[in-house]
Amino acid sequence: MTDYDVMYKYISKNLLFDANAAPKARGEIGTATPEEVRLVIYIIDTVTGRILHPMSRHGCQGPVRAVFSENWVVYHYFNLRAHRNEMSVVEVYDQTRAENKDVWKFVLGKHNLTSPFSSYSRPEVIKSHSNFFTHSVKAIEVTSTAKGITSKQVLIGTIGDQVLALDKRFNF
Repeated sequence: MTDYDVMYKYISKNLLFDANAAPKARGEIGTATPEEVRLVIYIIDTVTGRILHPMSRHGCQGPVRAVFSENWVVYHYFNLRAHRNEMSVVEVYDQTRAENKDVWKFVLGKHNLTSPFSSYSRPEVIKSHSNFFTHSVKAIEVTSTAKGITSKQVLIGTIGDQVLALDKRFNF
């Protein structure tokens, strides 16, 4: 996939984000060693029960604060190995309609934009990245407007009772 390819958002109201901690990672930060803790992240399609994205983060523990919007999830956790807070973004893209991106098929009328969508179709592209984050997070939410056409911002409430607004376009 090149940088100029069209990527279709995998939009489903039936997606679930789940974060599980290893038993020793459930206590306060610093009560376990980095080798004893692990955070397991899942993005699950609740219609099919299929796990779209499993990820294991060794040396990391909660509490996990997360927000899910459209085709992406942002979550915050603590990395014991690096002794810092981190924030990760996972984006899910659906490439089942990728054959419809050919402009010549569209011009010649040979496109198939009416093909039915199935919840059993498999998204092929999952993009994920993590960044360190200097604040401890108490709450996290995403903005929305009446018509839903403006760009989204992630609102983060810190333990110092400050509110930070991060623009989603920059993927933090």
